[in-house]
Amino acid sequence: MKYRMIFYLPVLGMLLLFTRACNKTDIPHGNDESVAVAFYSAISEVTHNDPSLTRASGTDWDAGDHIGIYAVPTGKTWEEASFINVDYVNSTGGAEGIFQAADAEKAVMLPGNGSKLDFVAYYPYSAAAGKDFNVTVDITDQTVPSRIDVLYAKAEGKDKTTPKIPLIFDHKLAQLVLSFSAADVVLEGMKVTLNNVTTNGWLNLTDGVVRPGSDIGEIMPVVKTDATADTATATAFLLPGQQMTDITIAIALADGKKYEWKPVEDNVLVGGYSHTYTFTLTPGGIASEGSGTIRPIEPGKGGDAGELEPLSFTVDKTTVNLPASNATTTITLTADAGQAWTAVSDQPWLSLSPESGSGTAVITLTATENTDVRRTTAVTFTPAASSVLSPVGVTVIQEYGEAEHVVGPTLFPGSDFEDWGAFTAGLATGLPSYATQSTAEAYTGTSSLHLNGRTPDINECVFTAKVPENFTMPSKIVFYIKGTSEKSLSIILYTTTTAYYNLKDCDSDTILSSGASNKYDGLINTGGNWVKVTLDMTGSPDIATTAGDNLIAFKVGSGAAYNLWIDDITVENE
Repeated sequence: MKYRMIFYLPVLGMLLLFTRACNKTDIPHGNDESVAVAFYSAISEVTHNDPSLTRASGTDWDAGDHIGIYAVPTGKTWEEASFINVDYVNSTGGAEGIFQAADAEKAVMLPGNGSKLDFVAYYPYSAAAGKDFNVTVDITDQTVPSRIDVLYAKAEGKDKTTPKIPLIFDHKLAQLVLSFSAADVVLEGMKVTLNNVTTNGWLNLTDGVVRPGSDIGEIMPVVKTDATADTATATAFLLPGQQMTDITIAIALADGKKYEWKPVEDNVLVGGYSHTYTFTLTPGGIASEGSGTIRPIEPGKGGDAGELEPLSFTVDKTTVNLPASNATTTITLTADAGQAWTAVSDQPWLSLSPESGSGTAVITLTATENTDVRRTTAVTFTPAASSVLSPVGVTVIQEYGEAEHVVGPTLFPGSDFEDWGAFTAGLATGLPSYATQSTAEAYTGTSSLHLNGRTPDINECVFTAKVPENFTMPSKIVFYIKGTSEKSLSIILYTTTTAYYNLKDCDSDTILSSGASNKYDGLINTGGNWVKVTLDMTGSPDIATTAGDNLIAFKVGSGAAYNLWIDDITVENE
């Protein structure tokens, strides 16, 4: 049955002096016969929608509802308006809304000389509206739909002979209705999100057109569920002109199932129309029912959602345990075809292959040998361009064990740092204060050389060792380091021309070739592991072999923090 809800605004402040109502001089009044306007207002019935698009809070006005009124002398432009954004407030709730001017002295008056006025009215009232005749529309917060349900009415050519002026309000926003039923799925507690929606715009009061703005965001429709029937409806007000193919609809059930649907058929939403899509949710997906069209088909339409499977983005393991030795394992990531992803380990000792891809994949995890302490890293798989899916993580734990360290003969007495006296006795000069013997860390044995502190504002030698008795030139010199530094470590071999080896950006076993000068333009971070450094002497000139001459020096960069352990400076011969 069709109906029309009529809401009366009785005579407002009858016989109020016109000079109190408005101080505009362009309304001819001539005497005290000016008459307060008596509006009677109705929200137009939307017969072409199912469900009917009524005011969001129901079929009644609410007590405290505010509307804005503009009036202009008939024949004049709206730039010459005499009443601008006059605030009227409803004093009672129900079928008969009684509106009064919020400020009686600003009540709209019909001129006493019989001249006519044109009116526009809008809801909800905004104090910010003014002479530009634009009212801001923001649909971001849909919690109370009645606060954003934009209504507009217009009446022209009214004078004091017709003081009861009808204002028939039309809905200016489009309504999107997602109707869900279920088969073996519980809808109670479901959440719906609309992503990539235009969230702002403005209502132009001169023509009653809502125009979209440029803000893009997400909104949360109002979801109502019927636990007995296991049905649900998600309702939202959107701006007219919204293209449905721009929107992604995300659905999350309380049991963790997630769905995502992006319309593929063009459908521009029309203001004053209810655009309905009907779905059936099953454990295996969403099946659309019916044609999804609006009544009548002109000028708007709905669409067919098609069938969607619940989104998948899972791993077959949440925890992986690895032995201390070099170890490899795999993780299977299950993802929908076309779903792009990346994989990242937060520690350098665990590498991943591949680190990115699309759809289901097997990822290989490779850990380096661990001879230090039990260690843990997090591997994170992140889906790309999804409004529903969340990253998933895997914890990788690697045990530790004692490695069988094999080192060659020492390069000079004490170069394994076990006999500290032998080491210092073979040096050309004393050690700086930040270079000490450490028993906290050692590659072999119980002691190492520890560089711990900030160096002075010069590049300086930590130590220079002399050539021992009966020394012969090796083909390689090897040592081990562990820790960090803000600048490089430079090693000098004394020859007829001097050979320089610059250790920088070191995080794994490294082979160095000689250069022509010292450099300190790198940093060291071994990731908590002992790293082997090899000085390749192939092609280098003969180093010093005369006992007592300078043999090798370790040098640090100026003004930098060092926290490095050095151990087992040895020789290797091919």
